[in-house]
Amino acid sequence: MGASAQSFSSGQNTFSGGTKCCVVPTGPNVTGFTVLSADTGATIGSVRGNYQLRGTMSSAVRIAVRADAEKAGSVVFTDDSGSRVESTAPYALKGDVNGKYVAWTPAPGVYRIWATPYSGPDGTGTAGPKIRFRLEVLAPKAP
Repeated sequence: MGASAQSFSSGQNTFSGGTKCCVVPTGPNVTGFTVLSADTGATIGSVRGNYQLRGTMSSAVRIAVRADAEKAGSVVFTDDSGSRVESTAPYALKGDVNGKYVAWTPAPGVYRIWATPYSGPDGTGTAGPKIRFRLEVLAPKAP
């Protein structure tokens, strides 16, 4: 089996980059990331594998980033500001309170987020493959 690159656009969001891997993990696995509205829970965009999301967002947009995981007891997120562990689904970058996502309003810039799934709670047990997500936030164009 070979690898294939993917690229597509939807509205102001452009998904591109990476290659799909042909190895299927048997243990804990992060299959991709979902960017959501932290206020409504509505999906803004999804990426699978090591892909990127690039889009223009107003400064008022409050988002959440969720790692979509299988067979995971926890997910360790690492980004430019440090790391944190989520031991219950939804596995959200900034966390959640009883399933309600903690809002994040990223300034324009590039954010690199890694997620490593583990079979046990609190980043213990067998580690699955680490995947990367690149989020590029562009400043809105002046009217």
